[in-house]
Amino acid sequence: MPFTLVTPGVIWHTPAMREGLKTIGLVALLCASANAGPAEKTVDFAKHIQPILAKSCYRCHGEEKQEHELRLDRKADAMKGGISGKVIIPGDAKKSLLYKLITLPEESLDVMPAMGPLLNEKQKKLIKNWIDSGASWPEKKTVEKPKSETK
Repeated sequence: MPFTLVTPGVIWHTPAMREGLKTIGLVALLCASANAGPAEKTVDFAKHIQPILAKSCYRCHGEEKQEHELRLDRKADAMKGGISGKVIIPGDAKKSLLYKLITLPEESLDVMPAMGPLLNEKQKKLIKNWIDSGASWPEKKTVEKPKSETK
């Protein structure tokens, strides 16, 4: 039985019409994928996330100090969370307290980091993408300390 699509007053059953419909469908699909934007690159913990945490979080949530019983320089401790509960929910940045706190308005008393400059939009997006993609973290016991900056 030939392919037919009935539109008021028109029957789409000729081979030329079918090919035309296929072409229109392909063009629509290509336009939709072009509007989706480029695919996100994989976020690498050691390259992208650890430097942000080291610079902005370890001062209060690292080896020497764990405010609110939260430590972000070791995987097990970071995934366990602190007094407020889990701060990283792998696969769901919007439910992750870490992401919520870094994206609060600047004037909020709860915005993180509490000391030093706030994260820029690129850093926030990296953390969001990292968490949304599963919060992959190397299995090392402790992440290397950042090299101190020379003045």
